[in-house]
Amino acid sequence: MIVPHMRASPPLNHTAPGSRNALLTPEDRQRCVCISQALAAAREAAVAGTATAAAELQQQVADAIAAGGGRVDYVEVRFTRV
Repeated sequence: MIVPHMRASPPLNHTAPGSRNALLTPEDRQRCVCISQALAAAREAAVAGTATAAAELQQQVADAIAAGGGRVDYVEVRFTRV
């Protein structure tokens, strides 16, 4: 099941609501946008069938986050049947 991510209201725009996100600097919050953008692009590629291997999607997500200034600890992709 794909569900939308919840987003915080100002001043934590673009981050999920949570106590750790309240500690982010304004610069960190801007960098966080690359995470949701990378995940959305991976979802679109999977749905469109342009990326069919989990490893390919994982690499695309990791590359997009790193390009946006983020540090990637891990990326895991799982395909589910609906």
